[in-house]
Amino acid sequence: MKKDVVAAAIQDAPGDAKKEVAAAAVRSLSADDQQELAERFLPSQPVTNKIWLIIVWTFGVVLVCATLALIGAVFVSILRDETDTALVQILLTVFTSVAGILAGFISGRTSAGATTK
Repeated sequence: MKKDVVAAAIQDAPGDAKKEVAAAAVRSLSADDQQELAERFLPSQPVTNKIWLIIVWTFGVVLVCATLALIGAVFVSILRDETDTALVQILLTVFTSVAGILAGFISGRTSAGATTK
């Protein structure tokens, strides 16, 4: 009964008051209860997996495109007998950066943010 009264009072409160009540309620919980409550608002594991797949595939596509552009820039420079070093350096920077990011994904270093208890 008290739970219903409190819920109705909070629903009728203005937006800022709701935020303050919710923040005070969360602060009053134990660390374990706070963690459990936070996990309710996180995306599910299948959603997280899909997000990571999209990210990794995107970096993979960028790596392939940067590789092809780098090869093309080198061959065009050879055929023209001119060396456009600025273009090659930019493409090489993109290539190595994306390769490093993908290597981080593979090694698992990028997913070591939160630890579970």
